[in-house]
Amino acid sequence: MSPLRVWLEHSISPLIHVQSQLVNRALLNYFFDELKLLYHLNNLRSYYFLATGRFGLAFCSELSQLLLTNDDARIIYRVNSMRQILYTSLDQAGELDNLIDILQLTAKINIPNSISLLDSTLLDYFDLNYTIQWPLNIVISQDMLEKYKIIFRFLLRILIVKQVLNEIWIILKSCKQQNSTLSKLHQYRHQMQHFMTVLISYITNQVIQIAWTEFMHKIQRAKHINEIAAAHNEYLDRTMLNCLLTPNAAPILNEVNRVLTLIIRFRCQLKTFSWILNANYTDPSDTSVQALRTTFEKYHIAVLSLFKVLSKLVEKGYKTSLSDLLIRLNHNGYYDQITTFSTR
Repeated sequence: MSPLRVWLEHSISPLIHVQSQLVNRALLNYFFDELKLLYHLNNLRSYYFLATGRFGLAFCSELSQLLLTNDDARIIYRVNSMRQILYTSLDQAGELDNLIDILQLTAKINIPNSISLLDSTLLDYFDLNYTIQWPLNIVISQDMLEKYKIIFRFLLRILIVKQVLNEIWIILKSCKQQNSTLSKLHQYRHQMQHFMTVLISYITNQVIQIAWTEFMHKIQRAKHINEIAAAHNEYLDRTMLNCLLTPNAAPILNEVNRVLTLIIRFRCQLKTFSWILNANYTDPSDTSVQALRTTFEKYHIAVLSLFKVLSKLVEKGYKTSLSDLLIRLNHNGYYDQITTFSTR
């Protein structure tokens, strides 16, 4: 090694390294203190991941009210409807004045003419837009915001199905007559409710909360703004992976969507055949009763199929985060017993 190179490494390089650290620290302070990076990250989590209870409840309540009381599902994409949904939700969260210019709910232009509550793509035409200015877009890029939107639509569909189950419970609870059919319908609803409770708990606690906690730890250890941007992207990728929103997980997501669609179909049939709920006697062979039973049987088969697929993935070491979902879903070994019985 030449004397000049040795001299440079021992005299100039340490100074450059120290100056670089000072610049990086100043840049981090600028992003956190002046640009309020954590405030925006918390907003993204609160409103895209519906982590703010009042906003999420109000948003889903307003949206489901429109969907469940109108035959035309496209009503949710009308300008007045979207404005009402967003403004009411922000008002309930106490953030209407702070976020009305930052958060906007819009619709894509390619909405099909024939779309219904049963379509798994019903909510894919929502765009919840969060305005980010330079230089914050270094850490919160447009590509990252698109990932937020994908996760938001998925969570929204799940919470809408939760509202559907609440409506089913209200319908069944309001029945004055007690008969064998009503008892069966309560059992069907209970099994559906168990699945949704487990799914929501898994996504909320095992996916979103854990990913967020790890993301915050990485931010605290970051020494450069690029490390935060990389950690943010990794946080979103991991959330999408565990929510089954990646291309490789599409077959599993299709199974989940199939289950959700059958729950919604059960509700639609229950509304159509509401006369059987107040009848003194219902014939088990009646077409209305059979239709409800058939839908539940399809639902049960779909959940069992999903359980088998997830079990194989966990056994092979793929998506081990799903093990918690399997444990909760397979309460008291319920699906293990069915699987064992069906293979005999």
